Amino acid sequence: SKTAKGVIAILFRDYWATENQREKIIIKQKYDRVNIEKEKSIKYDSDIFKNKNNNYPSINIEENINKNKLTIVEYKESIIKKIINKIIKIFKRNKNN
Repeated sequence: SKTAKGVIAILFRDYWATENQREKIIIKQKYDRVNIEKEKSIKYDSDIFKNKNNNYPSINIEENINKNKLTIVEYKESIIKKIINKIIKIFKRNKNN
């Protein structure tokens, strides 16, 4: 299988090969990796901004800031909700003790 061949090749490179063979194997592996990466870059063109059109209407920065301003809304609990929360807190304290 391919996996077994790969394992044997790595064992040969790391343990059984002479220095000259090891250098040649490493150079060949680097060359193969570079070629594979070149093929990938050609096949899967990763320049996603190449065909981007900037046809968006220009908006003033001040208008944009004014649109993004948020008002603070004060949240008020109803009396019934407050009472229910107090009862729940009492039961939780009793449960923990």
